[in-house]
Amino acid sequence: MKKLKECLNKYKNEIILSFLVLYVIVLGFGMLGEIFNIKWILNLPVFRI
Repeated sequence: MKKLKECLNKYKNEIILSFLVLYVIVLGFGMLGEIFNIKWILNLPVFRI
């Protein structure tokens, strides 16, 4: 458990940046799906919520 906390503290900035990049990519796919009415993007489970 201690090693996990050390690892999370060491790579905290990289983890946050990775989640931010992933969020922007998902947001971009959603915008493309809405703008160009691409059904396969809009049918992905993440956009059905």
